[in-house]
Amino acid sequence: MNFTPRIALHRGTGFVGWAIQKQTRSVYSHASMLIPGTRDRIIEAREFQGVRLHTLTEDELRHIDWFAVPDMTVDQYERSIQFALQQLGMPYDYWSVARFLSKRPARENGKWFCSELVHKSLSESGVRLLHRIPSAEISPGMLSYSPLIAQVSPP
Repeated sequence: MNFTPRIALHRGTGFVGWAIQKQTRSVYSHASMLIPGTRDRIIEAREFQGVRLHTLTEDELRHIDWFAVPDMTVDQYERSIQFALQQLGMPYDYWSVARFLSKRPARENGKWFCSELVHKSLSESGVRLLHRIPSAEISPGMLSYSPLIAQVSPP
């Protein structure tokens, strides 16, 4: 079956990516959502920039694994994108990212880090990738563990 990619899990290439991968014990250091109808336009929460729209470079595209949610409807995905777009300009959540080092509980606070934004956006449309884990505690690699997603070919 050919499912539309919707979630991009990025494999880091620099020091920050390496540190996130090491600390979270994952090959992934970043998560974003594909804008419908595009192959390289994403919405993401990025350090130093907050929530933004971004066009991926060819180099960035080479370091992404794409995932789909086979049971997600087009309407649900559009609602999740709308939620994410409403967060544009919101600040990056450095304190919650630090939680991955300190292991202290995190909570929603109006700021976002990458995988928190992806998980919460999908949750807002009724798709909870990981039922018992709050969005503020989900690392990029944890998204790949959801039984609701499947790895797919690039868009």
